[in-house]
Amino acid sequence: MKFDAAYARQSLLKKDSLSISGQLDLCRKTAGGDLAVYKDAGYSGKNTKRPDFERLLRDIKADKVKKLYVYRLDRFSRSVADFGRLWEILQEHNVEFVSVSENFDTSSPMGRAMLHIIMVFAQLERETTPNGCGTITTAGPLWAPGPAVPHPTASVLGACKPRTGVLYQP
Repeated sequence: MKFDAAYARQSLLKKDSLSISGQLDLCRKTAGGDLAVYKDAGYSGKNTKRPDFERLLRDIKADKVKKLYVYRLDRFSRSVADFGRLWEILQEHNVEFVSVSENFDTSSPMGRAMLHIIMVFAQLERETTPNGCGTITTAGPLWAPGPAVPHPTASVLGACKPRTGVLYQP
């Protein structure tokens, strides 16, 4: 018999991050009942090498999972390439996918397109905020139309991870 499941992940304990138990509570509330729980604490979403995630994939491939709930898509994966492979596995085994905080319907072409667009931004966030680096903000538009010039804080960004491209400075 197939069951509904929830997957939760939190790489680091941070004040502004929803805990694993909080993620699972929201999944249960959306599902309207009990769920089989898979959770990984202290693991990044940059790859699929996570113990409970691997157990979830085994259960999906064994056709045990009917519907999978996640709090947010980036809790499931932060890699576009990995997500593409995972999405194929979900479809092959007829597993419905529900992101609690991102409202999209994967049964329509537009919903599937939105899913992939959201995934691109999840990977972008992972690539631009490596461990130990805070978010750097500046006044004014960052990607506005007009001539592109190097941003004055570009040397500060180099301490985290080099970025390609240039930012617009009015």
